[in-house]
Amino acid sequence: MGATGVGKSQLMRSFADELPAAISNMNRTEFNADFHLEISKDLFIFVDTPGQEHHKARRMEAIRDAMKKGVEGIINVVAFGYHESRVGRKEVFDSDGKIRVDFLEARRKVEIDLLSEWTELLGDKGTSKWLITLVNKADLWWDNKDDILSYYEKGAYFEALGSAKNLSPAVIRYCALFHKFYGESPISGMFDDEDRIEVKEHFLSQLIYAIGKGGVKS
Repeated sequence: MGATGVGKSQLMRSFADELPAAISNMNRTEFNADFHLEISKDLFIFVDTPGQEHHKARRMEAIRDAMKKGVEGIINVVAFGYHESRVGRKEVFDSDGKIRVDFLEARRKVEIDLLSEWTELLGDKGTSKWLITLVNKADLWWDNKDDILSYYEKGAYFEALGSAKNLSPAVIRYCALFHKFYGESPISGMFDDEDRIEVKEHFLSQLIYAIGKGGVKS
C-alpha cells in the first residue's frame, strides 16, 4: 500500500535488480499488479496497488481479493512527502529551486489519509499478521533521519494507524535507488552505497522473519 510516487513499484524492482533504473514520474501504476519473487528459497507474492487518489476502487478491489485468499502481512510504503507524480515543477519547487515545504506537508497528509482505506479492514490479528511501514527514499532524507523515523514510529502517522496499531507495526528505512528528486533536488549526501545495501538486507531479513514468526522483530 502507499501513495502514488512513494516508490512501491521501484521497491519491487529493487528486489530483482541491484541497480534498477528510475521510473519516470509520468509513468504511474494504474492497476493492481502481482509480483512473484523468490527470496531465500521462499516464494513471495506481493500485490502492488495504484496510489493515485482517484484509484480507490482498484485498491479496495485488491484488498477484498487479498482478504479472500489470506493476507500474510502489509507493507505500507511512505517517503515523508517525497512523492514523484504528474505535477508541474512550480508545485514542487519554489523560485529558488528548493523543494516547497507545503508540497511535502500536503503529500504527508495524503499518506495519512490513505491509511483509513485499509486499517479498519486489515488492521487486526484476525486478518493480518504483521505491518511494516517502509520509509523509502532514504537517500533524500537521511540527514534528518532521527526526526523522520520518529514521525512514523510515534508521531502523527503512527496515531493515524488506528486499529492497525494492534499489529505492532515496525518502521524500517529503505532506498530502492539513488535518485535526485524530480531529477533536480540533490540527495542528502549522508547516505552511501553501503547504507543502501545494509537497509535492503535488514528489510529482507525482517520480511523473512515476519513470514516465519507471524510478526516483525521488536
